[in-house]
Amino acid sequence: MPTKTPFIIVELPGLGLVLGDFTSHHPEARADCVLESTRRTADATEFTTLAFLQGLPEADFQRLLGEMAKVYGKQPQVIASNAAKRLWLYRYHMRVQDLRSPVLRFMVQFQQDFGIPWFRIQGGHASLAAAARDVTLAVQHAERIEAHLKANRMDGRVTIEKLGPRDIEAWERLQQLVEDLRPQLEAGMGRPTWWKLSHLIENAK
Repeated sequence: MPTKTPFIIVELPGLGLVLGDFTSHHPEARADCVLESTRRTADATEFTTLAFLQGLPEADFQRLLGEMAKVYGKQPQVIASNAAKRLWLYRYHMRVQDLRSPVLRFMVQFQQDFGIPWFRIQGGHASLAAAARDVTLAVQHAERIEAHLKANRMDGRVTIEKLGPRDIEAWERLQQLVEDLRPQLEAGMGRPTWWKLSHLIENAK
């Protein structure tokens, strides 16, 4: 994707987010996430998210998994890990009907509206990014998002930015990783090669 593509960036406090709470106590930790899939049934809509987490010690990561299972109702699936380097790749599930955090509900709506956005949680704050076809469309979306935040009395900041090459590469690699992992995960076997994980982390800001 060319770097001239405009991105809508929404910055929100991470209140009510499990990852927000953990990263607020561990300023060196950062999670980069993308929506992997959406599954709808007669009585529920479930989102599956792929998350890269770095900087969290193993004991705290295990506590994070337990807290996410308690809040979201399912145990996250660890796909790959490197405890010595504090790198974790996992996926987790959320049912829209079970979400209580207004920030999390907004993030889910943002995902529905913009396909596969990239969101980052660090220092207790959430930052969401989604590509727009052009600047005019980005402005329209940004105005709609600002109106939603104001109507729901949510603190947040909306900007339109053209991301640098390194962030663009990280965003694209996250999406590609979703595609690479999906057949393996659906088949219930296999692990991602470590060079993909390490190269993504090295190139993410």
